[in-house]
Amino acid sequence: MTWTKRSTGDKPVLFYYDVLGSTNKTAKELAARPDTKDMTVVIADRQTEGVGRRGKSFYSPEGGIYASYIFKPDISNINDGDIYTMGAAVAACEAIEKVTGRSPEIKWINDLLLNDKKICGILTEARPAEKGFEWVVVGIGINLYLEKEVLPEDIKEIAGGIFDTKEVIPKKELTAELTNRMQAVLQYPKKKDISEKYLKRLKIPPEKWPY
Repeated sequence: MTWTKRSTGDKPVLFYYDVLGSTNKTAKELAARPDTKDMTVVIADRQTEGVGRRGKSFYSPEGGIYASYIFKPDISNINDGDIYTMGAAVAACEAIEKVTGRSPEIKWINDLLLNDKKICGILTEARPAEKGFEWVVVGIGINLYLEKEVLPEDIKEIAGGIFDTKEVIPKKELTAELTNRMQAVLQYPKKKDISEKYLKRLKIPPEKWPY
């Protein structure tokens, strides 16, 4: 497997918005530009048209972390693109654990759970090239605090937040740590290492799956 390399000293390029329709949509537009650098990040305080897997809407009120990471890899096998979703799940778990002291679990393949409530969703999108990908965009949405009274009916029993109150939430610290972890985990991704960390945090291990 061959990957593009960048200096460990390279810093992410950040694009910050108060409100976006979708960070992934904006990131994909940027990714299609030849001058967009590897490890470019699009961040918004709120999304009005957040999207999850299979085209489902992703509730994205103000106060959460909504970030999409652009990678321009050289992957010899297109199936290896799964490593980005797995790596992002590991990076988000590690960042949340370091900053908040809380330890999320992974629900296959792209959700993080805390106290059996979904606190984070991951959406990976890519444009195939003749060999590998032209670009990969990994979107991460983290619920820091949710007001249960205003949650949409279809997610009231499913969604949760990392914090029970919005009085003191280390949003900046967590966003920075998440970005650092994304770069550390996916800068030179090793599928075996990521897979091992991913499997350790899975709520239901593969050997217990009903299929």
